[in-house]
Amino acid sequence: MSPTFSVCIVVRDRPVLLVKAVESVLTNRFTDFEIMIVDDGSQIPVTDVLAEADVLFDSRIRVIRQPPTGIAPARNAGLRAAAGRYITVLDSDDELGPDALLHLDRLINSTGTRWVYADYEELYPSGSRKRIRLPEYPSAHGMLMGVLTRPRLPFKHSGTTIERKLLEEIGHYDESLHIFEDIELMLRALRAGVHPGTWRTRSSSSAATTATSPVTGWTAWGSGSR
Repeated sequence: MSPTFSVCIVVRDRPVLLVKAVESVLTNRFTDFEIMIVDDGSQIPVTDVLAEADVLFDSRIRVIRQPPTGIAPARNAGLRAAAGRYITVLDSDDELGPDALLHLDRLINSTGTRWVYADYEELYPSGSRKRIRLPEYPSAHGMLMGVLTRPRLPFKHSGTTIERKLLEEIGHYDESLHIFEDIELMLRALRAGVHPGTWRTRSSSSAATTATSPVTGWTAWGSGSR
C-alpha cells in the first residue's frame, strides 16, 4: 500500500545537514511516510553517510544515487520514484517539526486541498528563532500577482506538500532551468488555476525550519552544494 507522504530530499555534499533533515522526519509522530533521497553526485555517497549516522536501518528510507544533473532533474528523479499520495518537499538544510506530517494529514483530510505551503522558522547560530508568517490569498490569481510583485516570495518551497496526481497533471519541474525551478512550478500551477492552501503552524509543528547561513537557497545549488 502506498504511503500517505513521500518526503523528497535532493542533496549534494551536505552530510551533516542531511542527517539532521532525515532524523527530523523519522521523529514525526505520523508514521505513514517514506523518505525519498536523491543523491545528486555527492563525493561521499549518501548511503555511507546515513549508515554511519545509524539511520539507514529504517526501511522507509529510499536512496537514488546518480551523477550530478542539477536541481530540476534531480527533483524529478525523486518524483518519478516516489510512491506517496502526497509529495512533501524538504531541502537538505531544513528540518520538519515533530508533528508536521500529522498536522498536514489532518489539514488535507479536513479541507481536501491538493497543495499546501506553510509558515516556517529560521534558526540562527545564536540559537534564536524567527517565525516567518506567509501571506494568504483568496484566489489563485491573487497569489499569482503576489508571486510576481512582492519583493519577497510569499511561499517557501521547502515544506510544501503537493498531491502527486496534481504534479502529474501540471507537469514536473522544468529541467531547462538551473535555478528558480520551484518558482516556475508555482507560477505554472497558479496560471492553471491551482489555489494553494496555507498551513498556520506553531513552533512545535513547523512544516520546515531552516538554518540561516551565508549560502542558502539557489546560491547553494549554483555553488555545487545541495
